[in-house]
Amino acid sequence: MAIGLISQLQASPDRINIAAPINAIGAEIDAALHPNLHNIWAGGIIVEQPVFVGGKIVYSNQMASLAEKLAKSQYEMKESDILLDVDEAYWQIISIANKKKLAESYVDLLHHLENDVNQAIQTGVSTQADALEVKVKVNEADMMLTKATNGLMLSKMLLCQRVGLPLDSEISLADEALEVIPTPVLAEEKSLEDIYTSRPETRSLELAGKIYEKKAKVVRADILPTVALMGAFTLTNPNVFDGFQNSWQGGNLSAGVVVKVPIVHGGEGIFKYKKAKAEARLYEDKLSDAKDMICLQVTRQRKLYDEAGEKLRMAQSNLDVAEENLRTATIGHEAGVIPTNTALAAHTAWLNAHSECIDAGIELQMSAARLRKAEGTNE
Repeated sequence: MAIGLISQLQASPDRINIAAPINAIGAEIDAALHPNLHNIWAGGIIVEQPVFVGGKIVYSNQMASLAEKLAKSQYEMKESDILLDVDEAYWQIISIANKKKLAESYVDLLHHLENDVNQAIQTGVSTQADALEVKVKVNEADMMLTKATNGLMLSKMLLCQRVGLPLDSEISLADEALEVIPTPVLAEEKSLEDIYTSRPETRSLELAGKIYEKKAKVVRADILPTVALMGAFTLTNPNVFDGFQNSWQGGNLSAGVVVKVPIVHGGEGIFKYKKAKAEARLYEDKLSDAKDMICLQVTRQRKLYDEAGEKLRMAQSNLDVAEENLRTATIGHEAGVIPTNTALAAHTAWLNAHSECIDAGIELQMSAARLRKAEGTNE
């Protein structure tokens, strides 16, 4: 009877088919519980802000500031060397310019003496041998003047090269036209501590030592715990937060604190720290040696400056004697009571005295320049 009833229901055209909707709902549930694992996409953004990293950030910033000061100190050290080179080229020009004027005066004196000898020959007081002797001195003086002229041109080219001007520039120095080389005026004598502070070499070594001290602390920070704030935002497709829908909408936002504590580092950090401390102590020793050398250099330059001043005073005294000797020899030769060779010797002594006076004045100027450099004084 039951089988026949079912057959009649199936055969009835007015029957209700509920199997298809139920199967569709089941398929939908099954699809929701079995996401498509062949196409999974994920993305995320993680932001981390260090709060404490053992002082590495602070010490690194301090190292950068010290490195900037070190570069400036090294620039000043190079600048002081260049200034000394320019001073040497400058006073070399002054020396040659004065010797050129000296050669011109010497040539004039010899020409005057040559005229006197020629007149003495006509009167029978002098001989041709005297004229030839004077002529030789005149030729030597002319050659000296030529060398001084060429040397002045070359020394000006050297100064132009050192100050960055074209080599063919026409320059005229302030002290070039002076009749007497000026005496340098030094500032008040500085103490050694002030000199150590002024010298760029000691400042560079001090800064280098401080940099390595900071470097040691940066290395030490690697073996200390670190603390950081962390924030993250993640996305997935299929979206695990929205029923595994194939959508990028929504996501997960998280925040927290990250603490890292190194447990085992094999002693590497300790060895690096000891190395950095040893380098810092090495620069401390270099600084101590540099101060000793600066003390020796300053003492030596002060003694050389005093010696140059005394040498200049002696040269000026000798010049006064030579000028008086030349005056009396010239008068005696014109009167015919002094022979020509004695007059020539007086001219030569006058030339040498003037030349030594010029050299002593230039040496005093250069001693002053080296002393200023040794004391760390820039003018």
